[in-house]
Amino acid sequence: MAEELKKDAVEEQAVERENVTSESTETEVSAAESEGNVPEAASEESITAEAASEERAGKEEGEESPKPTEEAEGTKEEEAPPAATAAQPATNDKVELARMKIEAAQAKARECEAKVEKRLHEIEEDLKRFEQLEEGELHPVVAQSRKLLEEMGVEEVPEVRELVPPVDMPNPEAERLHIPQISSGKGGAFFLALLGGVATVAGWYAFVAPKAGLPLIPKSVPDLSVCTKVASTLSEIFGQGPNPAVGGAIIVVSALIVMWLIYVVLVSIRGAKNLHQAEEVEEAVGHYCRQKEEGIDQIEAVHEHLENLERTVHKYEVILAELNAGLRRAQHIEEAKSFDELHDKTKEAIKELEELLRELDALLNTPATIDGAVNEQSLEALRKAKRAINDHILRIYS
Repeated sequence: MAEELKKDAVEEQAVERENVTSESTETEVSAAESEGNVPEAASEESITAEAASEERAGKEEGEESPKPTEEAEGTKEEEAPPAATAAQPATNDKVELARMKIEAAQAKARECEAKVEKRLHEIEEDLKRFEQLEEGELHPVVAQSRKLLEEMGVEEVPEVRELVPPVDMPNPEAERLHIPQISSGKGGAFFLALLGGVATVAGWYAFVAPKAGLPLIPKSVPDLSVCTKVASTLSEIFGQGPNPAVGGAIIVVSALIVMWLIYVVLVSIRGAKNLHQAEEVEEAVGHYCRQKEEGIDQIEAVHEHLENLERTVHKYEVILAELNAGLRRAQHIEEAKSFDELHDKTKEAIKELEELLRELDALLNTPATIDGAVNEQSLEALRKAKRAINDHILRIYS
């Protein structure tokens, strides 16, 4: 474990040095390019490219390129990608097209939400591991460190107030996109068409009644004799003689035509409205999913930050346990009655223990997230905590 801690500390410091070196190297390269200095390797590549282009030009002048065979052409045609319009639903029914668009939008939104829920579940697992580390290992070690410092006469013992950093993540249930269901409007259109048919029949009655000697507003529902008289009179008006069959056909056919027109117009209007609504839903879902993708990136950053926190806190737990063991040894060997009577190395170990406890307290009491994103203050606290623990590890092996 000690070798691994030393290796991690050395690697982290090497990474910091590499970052500084890479930044300076990039600055030098950009300055060289701005002055027009081209490296020799780039010149050799340009010469090679020119030679290759001359060779290809010579081949084109000396011989003709072979023509593709019919079989190859047929293969290419078979491998041709489908038209872009194939992705659109193959239907001319606006109501059906709108329904397909709504279903596709719902599926897309649910898919985005499932990705977010999966990432949030990973955050929950990270926090559970952190709590297990706190309860099983960190809490006993920190309590023992504080007890030893009190017993050795330290006046102000550092306190670690929190052992799990506060994490504030969004609630996926509160941010779900509500996608309304659309109606075909066929039921309402049929009802209005039926009213239109009745109005047509009533209109014919009102038109024929004065000529047939009937009251304009009947006192009761017309019986068969009244209907026959109306149909016969209507037939005479159209020059077909007193023929009830012709008059009845005129009334029925005209009523059906009116009903069909009303139904078709209303369904068409509803279909156009539904299609417009479906397009708005598609746009809203696209914006919603883009926000979710940004949220996923934030959650992944939080996941990575919590993993770094867990590794760093585990290092603290190991080093604190080692310092506790050294202080217990000093208690039994030195038998000092006050802090001033302790050996200088013991005093130095106490100071290091106090420093590590303060850094650990600052790290764990800084919220890891703000509004679902990694807190910059937590990142800074993590960098300081890493620097403190790595410096201690390097002093051990130096």
